[in-house]
Amino acid sequence: EAVLHDVRETIAGLVNENFFGTLKRLSREAGVVFSAESTAPVFVADGLRHHGVVDLPMGEFWLRSPTHDKPNDMLDAISGAHIYGKNIVQAEAFTEVRMAWDEHPGNIKALGDRNLAMGINRFVFHVFTHNPWTDRAPGMTLDGVGLYFQRDQTWWEPGRAWVDYVSRCSALLQRGTPKADIAVFTGEELPSRALLPDRLVTVLPGLIGGERVRDHAARQRNEGQPMHEMPRGVYSSANMEDPADWVDPLSGYAYDSLNPDALLRLATVEHGKVTLPGGAAYGLLVVPGPRRMSPEGNAFSAPVIHKLYELIDAGATVLFEETPQFRGPGRPDEKTAARLEQLRGTRPVGEIGSGRILRGPWKQDTLESVGLAPAVRFRDAAGDPAGDLAWAQRSLEHGSLFFLSNQSDQARDLVISFDTPGLSPQVCDPVSGARGHVPPWREIDGRTEVQLRMAPTQSLFLVFHPAAYPAAEGTPLPDPDMLLPLRDAWMVSFDPQWGGPAVPVAFEELSDWSLHENPGIRHYSGTAGYETAFEFNRALVTRGARYFLDLGEVHSIAEVTLNGQPCGVAWTSPRRVEITGALRIGTNSLKIRVTNTWANRLIGDHELPEAERLTWTTAPFRLLEGSDLLPSGLLGPVMLMELPPTP
Repeated sequence: EAVLHDVRETIAGLVNENFFGTLKRLSREAGVVFSAESTAPVFVADGLRHHGVVDLPMGEFWLRSPTHDKPNDMLDAISGAHIYGKNIVQAEAFTEVRMAWDEHPGNIKALGDRNLAMGINRFVFHVFTHNPWTDRAPGMTLDGVGLYFQRDQTWWEPGRAWVDYVSRCSALLQRGTPKADIAVFTGEELPSRALLPDRLVTVLPGLIGGERVRDHAARQRNEGQPMHEMPRGVYSSANMEDPADWVDPLSGYAYDSLNPDALLRLATVEHGKVTLPGGAAYGLLVVPGPRRMSPEGNAFSAPVIHKLYELIDAGATVLFEETPQFRGPGRPDEKTAARLEQLRGTRPVGEIGSGRILRGPWKQDTLESVGLAPAVRFRDAAGDPAGDLAWAQRSLEHGSLFFLSNQSDQARDLVISFDTPGLSPQVCDPVSGARGHVPPWREIDGRTEVQLRMAPTQSLFLVFHPAAYPAAEGTPLPDPDMLLPLRDAWMVSFDPQWGGPAVPVAFEELSDWSLHENPGIRHYSGTAGYETAFEFNRALVTRGARYFLDLGEVHSIAEVTLNGQPCGVAWTSPRRVEITGALRIGTNSLKIRVTNTWANRLIGDHELPEAERLTWTTAPFRLLEGSDLLPSGLLGPVMLMELPPTP
């Protein structure tokens, strides 16, 4: 075993030096930066170590493709970037094994936000495929693999609003340094990867919570071996661990994985925290015990034993899930044996300087007894713990920044407690770019308590800084009030190139294209223009108020123009754009360009002779075989809304 381990370490070292090291040198010579994803799922290497060599660590996450998703790659890149001091963490984003032609910014937002909250701060979109034809659409794909993110996508032009959103999120999440209170040692066995949250159930059950621990145990039993189909035609275990089930896995604490290389070469102790040169500082170092893929997880070499001893001696707090053992070959020397005995606690812990040794499993629901308060805690309006909230924290020079994502498709009224004493909060909305709103907040028991209302899948930034904003009462990010429903008929213009009627069609009331009696509308894919007019009377004006157009239900994305002035794109909840600067007294001319996905036209074309089809693509039709038509168009209700003046 010792020889085999030495062979594995040699392979890992050679790959790191001769492969990644060589590419780094060649990149420097060429004057370019170097990015790389993982070595491989089971390659004989340390999945974090090479991220110390690359300039831009990178993971990947997949859309609705559980058999191909790469949560380990994500955590390797994120933890690798944090422990080696790399600020930008990229991700191959939204790859999917079989696209359904129903993808649009609104229905992939929550997935992207969850991965932003995990720690990435730059998307590398998968995939823009070269389409050599100007007269064939949708055109070229990767055989249906990957998000169709290219010029012949129906929502390519209005989708710029989503790209703006991603850009804002990325810019803010590249500010300051990431903050996590817990480091988890990956052990010395190879292959080695960052530890996924479900691997921490046995060592940190109190933080993970009883319900999630029970769910994990049920999945592990895999009774009946249930299967599921996702995406269509791809079957896998229904009990596979799903990253969506591990939002906020440690109940308000963030963690990074820490590999032997960074532990031995880089880790020191400052102010009682295990600190790395890039700025990461951990108040608790967790050393898990054996795992299924790491049966000797509690056995350590002499260098690791000495390093753990020295960190504790300097003031670190270390939690051992199980009693540490010596990893051969042979017997430990006298100094190593003596320090191992002290780590085991067979001698008084006080003999190891100013640090602390804790014994797992940790069953308390916080780490406050060892001086670590949760960074964030979520409660609903009734005071009960609120799940499905993803978050990330960045430390700023004079404050702190939190990214919050409602992963639920339900609106949420929340009371959120932050470990930010002495700082005042402001809200930044990355969808609209609006910033500066001060939500209701107060200081209580040394924490900042904030009230927020979040729409389905909404995300927000909270920036805490020393500005002396007084504690505020009132309504959290108030919703506008309904002022005027727009009930007049609409004239809707479709593009005949994609089967739509040649002349505008009157819609007496808003309805779903896919239910229309005209097959050209029923199977229409692309953009249709809605036009109407409405009266706005001076009696409705409130001085200093802001005005919005709420579009209600939209499939899938809508761009609003009022009186010839562009007012924005509605692509996610709430489907609302501000029209204050364009609204005028009297008659207002309203145009809304609504775009759906390619699905309905492709389904319709499949029923036609090949010579009559309007679409052409390399994606096989099995991706849509048997699919129902998707809801499409503007369903409303469309309402003029008013937000009264606020401080």
